[in-house]
Amino acid sequence: DYGIALAIDDFGVGQSSLAYLRRLPVSDLTLAQAFVLNLAHTAEDQAIVRSVIELGHRIGYRVIAEGVEDATSIELLTSFGCDEAQGYAISRPLPSEAFERFTAVWQVRRTFAAAAL
Repeated sequence: DYGIALAIDDFGVGQSSLAYLRRLPVSDLTLAQAFVLNLAHTAEDQAIVRSVIELGHRIGYRVIAEGVEDATSIELLTSFGCDEAQGYAISRPLPSEAFERFTAVWQVRRTFAAAAL
């Protein structure tokens, strides 16, 4: 009612489990960095990540990948249908002024890419 979205963080490790998917009023899952860090090099991690993305989508969640460190991982996550990603491959932490410049450039690139379609 307040426009607040909740996520299950680090899904797949620690205390998160499939049981939470049925009980908590969440809209997003974040894929644990542990599965994403070696995504470009590990077939097992690729299978886990692809499966979690598919599971999340089938039950109506958006899926966000944590710890995306390289372009190959971004390409794989895109091909698996991951909704969003966060990590150093996108940007390192920024002070507010630099973040404003980053988002302005991002919007220009996005607008240009959409116009090119």
